[in-house]
Amino acid sequence: MEKISLIIPVYNVAKYLGRCLDSIVNQTYRNLEIICVNDGSTDDSLDILNSYALKDERVKIINRENNGVSSSRNVALDVAKGEWIMFVDSDDWIDLNVCEAAMKIALEDSADVVMWAYVREFKNKSLPRFYFPENRIWDDDVAMLHRRMVGLVDGELSAPDSVDACGTCWGKLYRASCIQMDKPIRFVDLKTIGTSEDTLFNITLMGRVKRAEYVPEIWYHYRKCDSLTNKHNPNLPQQWETLFSKIEEQIEVQCLSFDFKKALRNRIVLGIIGLGLNELSSAKSIIGKYEGVDRLLKNEKYREAAKTFSLKELPLMWKPFIGAAKYGITSIVLIFLLIIKRIVSKNKDV
Repeated sequence: MEKISLIIPVYNVAKYLGRCLDSIVNQTYRNLEIICVNDGSTDDSLDILNSYALKDERVKIINRENNGVSSSRNVALDVAKGEWIMFVDSDDWIDLNVCEAAMKIALEDSADVVMWAYVREFKNKSLPRFYFPENRIWDDDVAMLHRRMVGLVDGELSAPDSVDACGTCWGKLYRASCIQMDKPIRFVDLKTIGTSEDTLFNITLMGRVKRAEYVPEIWYHYRKCDSLTNKHNPNLPQQWETLFSKIEEQIEVQCLSFDFKKALRNRIVLGIIGLGLNELSSAKSIIGKYEGVDRLLKNEKYREAAKTFSLKELPLMWKPFIGAAKYGITSIVLIFLLIIKRIVSKNKDV
């Protein structure tokens, strides 16, 4: 029976950690290596980890000073011994049969990556997210899935909020050899790229994948908490420029097609939403926020990407906002961002 190395970065999640660990130690598939990286937690997270390790010898704890989620995953990857890798965030949880079911699919269908649907768990509601409506297998056409992780094109733009949906590292089972080759793939620090470290990881990884499979089963529970709407990161515009440059570098290194470049340009254009909401979360006056959004719209990389962006496939409610951004109409963009921020903030508490 092949082993799964299950990697859990842990930082100040004492409130949720028990549910996460219970969903893992009680998996129906028993051949697990459970690597928990305590990333300098200042709450009771380490005590909780120690209590589970005392009861289950499969639980291994790496305790260290705080250095971020990317570094935590990388440290675990450096010591993982399983033939397969799975990631779970410590405030989330998984269904008890997911390891068994995913392994069965991987072995029977010779897949390098198995991925599945998830549900977003809000305070008082749950919203499922399906990447695709039915089971999908990619082999000779695995480049299509690879490109989808870079960004949306054509009809995919009818769901513009799904740009990063299938780029998560959780909700997947990976063949370890695809990650741990002569040049191992590791996560880039969020201090460098701001967000989407798992999307960048997957974009790099997919160049090594020969066969991937998706099943429309909800096996992962993603706890929806804070977002860009209430935490300001003054470095985010520069960090995302670095992120986009690193994706572009992978497109060049892997000699990927024109569609990949188009997908990246579309990602850059849609990124104005996250960057704009981040700007609104600053302590600046409304005039200062206007000036900040105006700088985003005048950014050279953004302007270049916006030239070729087509509004045709966007939902009707998105067209005036993205259209205003495309043509640099800052006042309209700001109004839409204020509306989006209010709606998202209201829904977060539902």
